[in-house]
Amino acid sequence: MNRHLLKKLAYGTQQYVTLLSIVLWLGGFTFYAACVVKVGSFVVGGTDQGYVTQLVTNTLQNIAVVMMCLVLVDICLYARTNLKAVTLLRITGWLVMAVATAILFVVHGQMDALLNVSTMESPEDGLFSPLHQRYQFVITFYWFASMFELGFLLHTHKRFALLSEDVANMGPIV
Repeated sequence: MNRHLLKKLAYGTQQYVTLLSIVLWLGGFTFYAACVVKVGSFVVGGTDQGYVTQLVTNTLQNIAVVMMCLVLVDICLYARTNLKAVTLLRITGWLVMAVATAILFVVHGQMDALLNVSTMESPEDGLFSPLHQRYQFVITFYWFASMFELGFLLHTHKRFALLSEDVANMGPIV
């Protein structure tokens, strides 16, 4: 294989894995919000559903951390070939997601502390509900920032592909 083909394969793999991580998080969270919460509320009800959703949100947060790392690599890789405004918007979106991730880990830890898995007692609603509302507020911003990042990621990859085609059509790399 020539050097150009290997480089193209490496970039294509990186783009695919990054895109897949965003789609996995967005799809997972959307399914969680649309189905898991409603089913948990129907079957278990009240704050007790926190025992069901706790494990799901822990998994989603771990997926988010991996996605954040991959997106940051993507931003750095394409900063030179991207428009400066797009790079700044991507960095801004990433920072929003990073701050939201930190807040979500703290708030989720506080909610977890109120859930006693061994006794499965209902957490005190006066303590749990405000934390849960804060979690919902922050995760909504995170979801929108992820959608924003997805759009700019697709724009960046399309632009890179077009620029790569122009370079490839110039002839072999010496």
